[in-house]
Amino acid sequence: MNAATYLRAEPNQIGSVKAGGDCKIEIDYDGYVWLINHKPDWVDIDENDNDFTIRVNPNQTGQAREGSITIQSGKQLAQVVIKQMGYATKIKASENTLKFSSSGGKETITIATDGCEWKVQFPEWISVRDNEEDVVISCQKNSDEYRTGNVIFIEDNVSTTVYITQGGLCNNCHGHGEISCSSCWGMGGSGYGMFYTQCLWCGGSGKIKCGVCGGSGKRE
Repeated sequence: MNAATYLRAEPNQIGSVKAGGDCKIEIDYDGYVWLINHKPDWVDIDENDNDFTIRVNPNQTGQAREGSITIQSGKQLAQVVIKQMGYATKIKASENTLKFSSSGGKETITIATDGCEWKVQFPEWISVRDNEEDVVISCQKNSDEYRTGNVIFIEDNVSTTVYITQGGLCNNCHGHGEISCSSCWGMGGSGYGMFYTQCLWCGGSGKIKCGVCGGSGKRE
């Protein structure tokens, strides 16, 4: 009874990234009904009257893969070819730099990627938690000197880095607020006896205010 004379699927070839995704396929035919008689096991299909949606699952095989879906109406056949990449091509963080105070805290960012299983590297004073839709980066309390570190998200041959800074004692003067005078090498002057000349730069103290923390001994 289903004497279809033509059957077409548009598009008839689709490409998918490693993470997978959805694609809508339109069916054009002159029969009564159509059906799908073959599909790869790594795709799911939602059928409607004149179209269907292909949901390609994430590819965790480590290799590119290819398959096809066969549609039939009567004796007419149409085919949709599916190609899926086996590696990620891009990964990007919503923030490139995060700044924490010495008391610590946490920040939330998002990771945009066409992959599906990134890994992360970070210093021991930082923790990273994946919440599926976003990523929480937490920083411990810092009672030592100002510090920096990188949180690196990696998948296959692509990566993105979030630069982390955290306040603490000034790492230039080590919390003292002063550093040795570079003009007199911390001696307060030069020469001996009647030929001694007091350093004009430091006023003879051998110390000058730290230019990094402005003399506070702390850096945020």
